[in-house]
Amino acid sequence: MAVASMMLPLGTPAPPFSLPDVVSTKPYSLDSFAGKTALITGGSKGIGRAAAETLAGEGCNVIIVSRSAEALAAAKSAIVQKSNVRVDTVAADLSDSVNVGRLARDHPEIDILVNNAGAIPGGTLLNVDEATWRNAWDLKVFGYVNMCRAFYALMQKRKRGVIVNVVGNAADTHDPEYICGVAGNAALAAFTQSLGSVSAKDGIRVVAISPDRAEAIPPAKPPESLPGPKMDGG
Repeated sequence: MAVASMMLPLGTPAPPFSLPDVVSTKPYSLDSFAGKTALITGGSKGIGRAAAETLAGEGCNVIIVSRSAEALAAAKSAIVQKSNVRVDTVAADLSDSVNVGRLARDHPEIDILVNNAGAIPGGTLLNVDEATWRNAWDLKVFGYVNMCRAFYALMQKRKRGVIVNVVGNAADTHDPEYICGVAGNAALAAFTQSLGSVSAKDGIRVVAISPDRAEAIPPAKPPESLPGPKMDGG
């Protein structure tokens, strides 16, 4: 059986897939997103919020996680305006494994996990000190590993589930000016491929996607600033 992972080498044109395509590819497919639940970390902005909006648009209930309760509230408002699904928010710092454990206890029945939280700072080997390096990896690297460990065990019991690790393409660039990110993304890519190579036997699909760059989603305009036809927030 094929390894359940997806990595695109630098310079390879992206195939025409969407997040729902990645999640539902056979033989690990969900028959329908309607009524399923996805948990997205880093879900208040950027790629995480886009993932939450896309899955909600497919009828999937979403749980979005971020450090900022204010940003989560704004993201939730935007999603519920577009999709008739349940949207829950959790403000938590996932660099702390205690919060990962609490998240798994509070939401044990999720069908899809999208790991997206974390940003690694740029710099050369001599520019990035140990404290900065460890702080970045606590969220982006160990955060992903801890989330996978917690939720894989729950999915394994049910013999179904999907884990998507949003990694980034820094591992392929080998950019010495972003050495902490290069090493972190390489670790996550290898981790995902290793876990994905055996996850099929547990009925779980584990994939990594590596977007090059993403444009930030602009904050929603207040209703009074919108033109007449869109005063309802549409």
